[in-house]
Amino acid sequence: MILILGAGGKWLAGVGEDHKHRPRLRHTPGNPLIGGEPQDHRVQPNPLVAQVERMLLAMLEPLEAHPEDIREIAVAGNTAMAASFIGSDLLPLASAPYEGVSNEATYASAETVGLSRFPLATCYVLPGISAFVGPDVVAGLLATAPDASAGPVLFLDLGTNGELALVTESGVTATSAAAGHEVPNAIPPASTFGQEMLSSRISM
Repeated sequence: MILILGAGGKWLAGVGEDHKHRPRLRHTPGNPLIGGEPQDHRVQPNPLVAQVERMLLAMLEPLEAHPEDIREIAVAGNTAMAASFIGSDLLPLASAPYEGVSNEATYASAETVGLSRFPLATCYVLPGISAFVGPDVVAGLLATAPDASAGPVLFLDLGTNGELALVTESGVTATSAAAGHEVPNAIPPASTFGQEMLSSRISM
């Protein structure tokens, strides 16, 4: 059941308007989520995390709820946004062979990520599928639960980077292509994986 919806402004203004430039954003090399030794045990401010925190706080107000009431936060976005949220180096997304960042699911305390107002919450960043088929597609497949028993189902995620997933009884085939002013050579090959693999990769 959805209690409330929220939206925020464009936090990327001035730092990258497309997938070609967004990967050039970098977070602190001391981020404990990616194996670094944090300096003074704090993660440097992350504008994306700050925006998410503002949105969450604004949504709690009309519900008369408090940050301490939130125990789990699930995060999904395209590959660049999901990686940026946890402070990963995004440069592999912008240079050959365009293999991107880790597609594994990430668990971390909200405070470790930078959501300091949510001390009791745990963040779960959904897994991705390939370099340019991200957790947003995984979330979309989970939310829509396409049933291919009556025939193939095509799931489309249209944006600056177009992603699609073809669901059949034998599995899911996913790929992406530049839909905006992208680097043509950055189109990755299709990624094929079975339905059971999808279920195991996104199990909580």
